[in-house]
Parts: sequence; C-alpha cells; structure tokens
Amino acid sequence: MAPKETGRWWVKGGNLCQQWPTWYDGRTTCFSIEKTGGNTVRWHRDDGKSGKARIEG
Repeated sequence: MAPKETGRWWVKGGNLCQQWPTWYDGRTTCFSIEKTGGNTVRWHRDDGKSGKARIEG
C-alpha cells in the first residue's frame, strides 16, 4: 500500500518545486531535471541529493 498525500508542485526558475504537508517535514524542495536519454532523466535536488529516474508512459 503506497502512502498518499495531497500537495502541490510548480515550476520556478526552470526548476520543478514541490511542497507536501508532511513529506520533507512540509518544506519546499526544488529539483533541476536533465533529460539523459529517451525515457531517462537525472535530477538534482536543492538539498544536494541527486539521482536518475525512468519515465514510463
């Protein structure tokens, strides 16, 4: 069972930002996202964390 929460997201200065009531203790986090392949991206969050993701359609 996946956790559910209602939050919001927006684009600011070319970054994807999000805020959730309890996830990340309610803090706003922003990501830069770079496409690295047909369906893959690399992300870097403003707290220094980064990773790769695959987008399925």
